[in-house]
Formats: sequence, C-alpha cells, structure tokens
Amino acid sequence: IGPAAAALQRLERSLRDDDGRVRAAATEALATLADSTSVAASVRVRLRAALADSDFVVRANALGALAKGATVDDLAAALKAYPIARRDADLDARLAFWTLADSALRARGSVLPDSVLRALAAISRPTDPLERARAANIPRLSAWADGTTEARDDSWYRARAVEALAPRSPVALIET
Repeated sequence: IGPAAAALQRLERSLRDDDGRVRAAATEALATLADSTSVAASVRVRLRAALADSDFVVRANALGALAKGATVDDLAAALKAYPIARRDADLDARLAFWTLADSALRARGSVLPDSVLRALAAISRPTDPLERARAANIPRLSAWADGTTEARDDSWYRARAVEALAPRSPVALIET
C-alpha cells in the first residue's frame, strides 16, 4: 500500500526481527518490491544481505527473489552464502541457490569474473540426489546428472523417522 519506498521502510524492522518466521515473511514481501524501479537496487541489496540469515526459509525466499534477473553480484553473494545452506537439514535454500546460479549463468554465459568462476568450481558435487539433479540442469554441471550417490549414515534415516513420527501441533475440534 502506497509508494514502494514507504513499503520498503515499513519492512525494515520485520527484516531484523528475532523470529525467523517474521523475517521470512518480510523477505517474501520484500521480493514483491524487486520489480519497482524506484527501490529495485535497494531491494536487491537487502535480499543479498538476507542470504547470511540463520533461517533457511529466509535465505530460500531471498535466493528465489534474486533468481529473477540474477546478476553477477547476486551470484557472488549466493556463492558466499552457499556454505551456510550446505549445513541445513532442509533443501530449500540449496535448491533456490541452484535456481539463482542457473539464472545468472544463462544471462551471463561464460563472461564471469575469475573469482566467481573459482567459487563455482570449488563447489563439490552435492550428495543429495534432489540437489544434484537441480544443479545438473545447469549446462556446465551436467556431469553431475548421473544417478549414483553415497549412502547416508543410518543416523540420518533415524532422524528423518523421528521427525516424521513426532507429534504435530495440537489440533482442536470445536463443535458449535
């Protein structure tokens, strides 16, 4: 509501909130301002800053927003943040990273700074098959497309089973 600059100003506090859910929602709202010419540059700067957030949803939202028309600066920021995503239990930020990388590489082709090319080359082949398949859609990483993967440790499967069997949020049935 109102001018984009005013909306951006209203989001500032929420982007720094202690609650990751609030920051994620604010980042998603921020993404809607990315096409507004008057604040586009400021929005992209804030989205790049969000790539260092501890919450994977915040990072995934920021990466998704930056993927649209990704620039070399966006790719460089995403490459710096990728090690954070590698430690996430969830894939969201890693998959969003590869979407951004694909967008930037398609737009720029092979005309990239050496630092970005080195950082891309330094990324090891993902062990997760979904992430590897997403990355393999990028022509320069198509060799990652094979179906082999290292087996995960039993503890990973046990942790997923515990998550799946964990009680969900309480459900209340209200009869009127």
